[in-house]
Amino acid sequence: MAKRHHKEDPYFHHNKVQFIHNGPAYFAAVYKLLDETKEEIHFQTYIFEEDETGNQMADALIRTAHRGVKIDLLVDAFGSKGLSEDTISRIKQAGIRMRKFGPLLSKGKIHIGRRLHQKILISDRHKAIIAGVNVSNNYSGIKERAPWLDFGVLVEGNVVPSLVKISLRVWLGFGIKRLLRRAEKSRTVADTSDKSFQVRVRPLENDGLRGKYQCSTSYLQLINSATDSIDIVGGYFLPGGRARRALRKAIHRGVRIRVILAAKSDVGLMHRGIQYLYAWLLRNRIEIYEYQPSNVHGKILVADGKVVSVGSYDLNNLSTYSNIELNMEVDNREFAMEVKQELENVIRLKCHVVTMTELESRFSIWQRFRLWYSYRVLKVMFVLAVWLATKENEQL
Repeated sequence: MAKRHHKEDPYFHHNKVQFIHNGPAYFAAVYKLLDETKEEIHFQTYIFEEDETGNQMADALIRTAHRGVKIDLLVDAFGSKGLSEDTISRIKQAGIRMRKFGPLLSKGKIHIGRRLHQKILISDRHKAIIAGVNVSNNYSGIKERAPWLDFGVLVEGNVVPSLVKISLRVWLGFGIKRLLRRAEKSRTVADTSDKSFQVRVRPLENDGLRGKYQCSTSYLQLINSATDSIDIVGGYFLPGGRARRALRKAIHRGVRIRVILAAKSDVGLMHRGIQYLYAWLLRNRIEIYEYQPSNVHGKILVADGKVVSVGSYDLNNLSTYSNIELNMEVDNREFAMEVKQELENVIRLKCHVVTMTELESRFSIWQRFRLWYSYRVLKVMFVLAVWLATKENEQL
C-alpha cells in the first residue's frame, strides 16, 4: 500500500493527472488503456447500456480478454438492468468475470435502495480513470448526438494501490481477508521519482452504510474554506440544509459561486426539484448557468482555482447517504486552472444565464406549485431510499 507523504497528510504526493473533458475523451482514454493493459483490468460502473456504445465497449473488453488479460467487470444491477442475457453470456464466455452489484431480487424481495454509482477503471494497478461517465450513447456523442456534459480524471502514481483496494473491497463484498491477500499482489508501478509525478491527490469514498462520507465532507470543507471562487457542475444538484448553509456563508465572505445545471434533464422530477431551488440560489447571489446542448451529468467542484473534486458524487442526499460514490480530489493549481478554464468556456459558449427577472416570468403559479411539490416528493424519496438501503443491507 502506497504511503502518504506525511502521517497526517491525507494526500498522495507523487502522481500525474490528466483531465478528461467530456464523454468522447473518456471513451478514447478507456480504449487506450485497454489496448495498453498487459495483466489485469478492474472496471466498475453504474450503467452499462446495451446500445452502440455498450456493444463497442463489450467488444473492446472481449478483445482485451482474448489477449490473456484478466478482467473483473462490476455493474449495478439496477443501472444496468437492460443488459440482455446474450450479451452477459458473450462477455463471460470470453473469460471476463462479470458480476452485478445489488441484486434486484433476493430472498424473495425486491431491492432498490443502495446502488453502486462509482465509475472506475484500473489498468495493471498502474493507471486509473475516475469519472462520472456511464457506458451509454448518452455520453459518447455517437450518431452526431451532443454528448451529455461529464468529466473524469486519468491518474498514474502512488495513489493507484489505494484505488485498487477500494475497487477490490466492492468487488469482493467487503471481505477483508481476501481483500488483503489480493491487494498485496505486486504489480509494476510508475517510477514516481520522475519529476512529472508531482501532483497531490486523494481518493474520496462515500458509502453511508459503511460510515464513509469523504466526498460530502470534502465538498463542505472546500466550500467552507474558499476565499475567492467556487465553481460547481451538478448533474443532479440538490444540496441539503448543511450544504446550503455553507454556500450562503461563502457568499457572505465574498466568494463568487457559479453553478452549471441542465436546461433539460433526463429525470423530470429531479429537474423540477432543482428548479424549485433557483429562487433560493438567486436570492443568495449564486449564479446559475443552464447548459443548452444536452443534459448535464458531470459532478465537479473547483475551489479558488486551486483544488478540484471530480467523479461520481453529486451534491444531494442520495449521493451522500445511500449510493456508493468515488471522487478524486486534486490539489494542484495548474490542473485546477485547466478545469476552471474549461468551465469558463462552457459558460461562455454553451450556457444561458438565469436571472431573477427571467425566473419570475418563466413559471406560472401552477408551475411554481409543481416545482415545490416535486422538491418535497424528492426529499421524501431520498429519505425512503436511505431507509430501504439500510433495511436491505441488513437482510442480505
